Amino acid sequence: MLGVDRINKWATLFGLGVKSGIDLPNELQGLVPSTAWKAQFTKEKKWYAGETISVAIGQGQVSVTPISLAVYTATLANGGTRITPHLVKAMDDGAELKPVPPPPPQSKVDVSREKLQAIRDGMWLVVNGDRGTARRARIEGKDVCGKTGTAQVISNQGRTAARTTKNLRDHGWFTFFAPRDNPEIAGVVFLEHGIHSANAASVAKHILETYFAKKDGKPLPPAPTRDDMHLDLRDPFARGSGVVGDQ
Repeated sequence: MLGVDRINKWATLFGLGVKSGIDLPNELQGLVPSTAWKAQFTKEKKWYAGETISVAIGQGQVSVTPISLAVYTATLANGGTRITPHLVKAMDDGAELKPVPPPPPQSKVDVSREKLQAIRDGMWLVVNGDRGTARRARIEGKDVCGKTGTAQVISNQGRTAARTTKNLRDHGWFTFFAPRDNPEIAGVVFLEHGIHSANAASVAKHILETYFAKKDGKPLPPAPTRDDMHLDLRDPFARGSGVVGDQ
């Protein structure tokens, strides 16, 4: 019902389909298509309703980078400010370390607090609800919020024909922020050939537990094991596939 151009508009405002501006060379740019994009870059000029359905669930022409999805999530978490991610905290000029201030935000999204809160509450339920797909990322007292997604690597037909190559396993995504009502950390885990998104959520939990342990002056948590992730690598097709955006 939204239409692809409205999806494109808001995705772009929140940081998808554009470069993040991170201080690294050769950043790739993702794509959230629109009717104008299709008319300009493809031989087929007409936009079809079925294409909008594919875009809405992260398939079709959609492509994203982990850093753009992290920016997107941070923008949702912080109230609409699209930050510019950076890595350099200081530079050594030979005499001393000189701090490098963070770059200014790229933009501010004009969106109501009620709409943002509805999304935050939904992402909280993904981790903390009884039927959430990222219950493995739950941390008591930290109100972790997130969203899972599984990126299909090969078609179901191809999956049937090839059952031995481990690099055909699906990719697992999990994007997150915490705490819900006063967020201070956001990020994304892209688990290449990780079979499904719950495994990515296990990795994110370790990242978050480490972050909060350092902040609170507590012992660092042990790294997750294969048993923690319920991961059996002997069968690369042990779990079904999905799409980015599935729940």
